[in-house]
Amino acid sequence: MLVLLTIIRGIIWIVAFVYISRLFRQTRRWSDLILEILQISLITDVFPLGNQKYSVLDFFILIGLLVGLVTLTRMVSRVLKSKFLTATGLSRAVQDTTALIFNYTFIFLGTIVVLQVWVLDLSSLTVFASVLGVGVGLGLQGIAKEFVSGLVLIFERPIQVGDFVEVAGLMGTVERISVRSTEIRTLDQVSVILPNSRFLDSEVINWSHSSPISRLKIPVGVAYGSNLEIVRNLLIKVAKNHQDILSMPSPQVFFPSLVIVP
Repeated sequence: MLVLLTIIRGIIWIVAFVYISRLFRQTRRWSDLILEILQISLITDVFPLGNQKYSVLDFFILIGLLVGLVTLTRMVSRVLKSKFLTATGLSRAVQDTTALIFNYTFIFLGTIVVLQVWVLDLSSLTVFASVLGVGVGLGLQGIAKEFVSGLVLIFERPIQVGDFVEVAGLMGTVERISVRSTEIRTLDQVSVILPNSRFLDSEVINWSHSSPISRLKIPVGVAYGSNLEIVRNLLIKVAKNHQDILSMPSPQVFFPSLVIVP
């Protein structure tokens, strides 16, 4: 989107410059010359690719088609998730995974269609594939690693959207999983973006993986000499009144040790 806005801004500046220059007789001839040079440079086929040659204008059209494809895909994906997947009653994790798979599949297939419409011989892309392979070997290992890690998280699903996890010293709820990174919302309501490889290279505690029910141990200190029965009853009452605490199994209070504080 930023690239598209930059292109539009550049076109507006060029149009404004040409319009203003044609208002004056002294600059009108230079304006016509610039327009002619610009037109020739845009439509002249100068970039060989396979058996075809393409102009700068052709590449602008290709960029516009790809940007339109990505924008359309995001719109359709949001409608699919908000209108159809929500009505199925599936869990949030399944809905997000389905929408994400649809998003990237649609972009992949749409890109092939756009390239065919652009009259591009796909066999000529083998050159770019070779260059990309060299790039991955030289400097894109990190991006490739995160991409593969994202695919593993999406399809193997060791973590899902909505899970409460603990990783790299952070505890929070998984809000979003993409092919490059995962967003976690901590208990302090802070969004943390973690690379996907972090979930495969380090130990991850998923409190919601097999069951949404988890038991938490919360240490509570009381003054020495307190009535333990009253303390027990108060703690159980507070726990039972919390909306996220289940009645079965019921909360329990233990007194493993008493420490005298001077």
